[in-house]
Amino acid sequence: MNHRTVQRLFSCLLPALVAGLSAFLPVQAQNDYAPHYRRQAYKGVVRLVGGGGLGYYGGEMRSHLLTTMSLRPNINIGISYRLTQHVSLRGELGAYRLAGSDVAGLNEHRNLSFRTDNPEFYLVGVYNLFPYTQLSAYNFYVLGGLGFTRVNPKGRMNNRYYSLPRMRTEGVAYPRYAAMIPIGFGVSRRIKYGFDLALEARFTYTTTDYLDDVSTVYPQADLNNLAAAFSDRSVEAGFPPNPSGSKRGNSSSNDGYLFLQIRFEHTLGSSRRAIRRAQLRCANP
Repeated sequence: MNHRTVQRLFSCLLPALVAGLSAFLPVQAQNDYAPHYRRQAYKGVVRLVGGGGLGYYGGEMRSHLLTTMSLRPNINIGISYRLTQHVSLRGELGAYRLAGSDVAGLNEHRNLSFRTDNPEFYLVGVYNLFPYTQLSAYNFYVLGGLGFTRVNPKGRMNNRYYSLPRMRTEGVAYPRYAAMIPIGFGVSRRIKYGFDLALEARFTYTTTDYLDDVSTVYPQADLNNLAAAFSDRSVEAGFPPNPSGSKRGNSSSNDGYLFLQIRFEHTLGSSRRAIRRAQLRCANP
């Protein structure tokens, strides 16, 4: 996915995040939680975080248009730890599905398709626009970090899915794990003391071009019948077969994916020192 596409998607998602969150959540008076909020120690606060939503594959087999057929589900769960008034550290495990097809895509003559179900783990820093102890019903934030994900594309033939990395459809054995760089932004809404909901958009850059099993050229090496059938599916679409060494993919850019999630954050507790500081503030206002 090129940078202009990412920028265009993000510019469309930001107004939707703000408008959507305002629409589906009721307005609550700040006074309901203000006394507790003032006593909350900001450093050391531990929160259970998670969410789910839809993901969009950003590779060579993406559709011309963003449609519901190109979206797949994802889910994440993790823990956040507050470091300062504005900054927290968030670690999460997740699972997601991505899918793509050359049908109605950028390379219809190639006639390739895939589906992948992958786990992911990442650690990100989150920067909030407003201080944690400020009595604000809404907050805006950005995030960025590092992680890794599994590479496990599958192809479908005769109503059955086959693992594509094992077939070496381009004549190479590529790594089954890849590093990734997640970046994103969101808007959160405080529902009550200790519980927030949020809308978040996150784009993940990866260090692999094989999330979809397509990267370089049609292989020179001999393949078994099944692997050869998955490597070149042009004949199934009525096109002539591709010669060995001809272009199969575009290795100049790696694959990525975009998530739009509804998320929650629930306060679990604080470190002992943070609790002690809060107690001292209450005892000596």
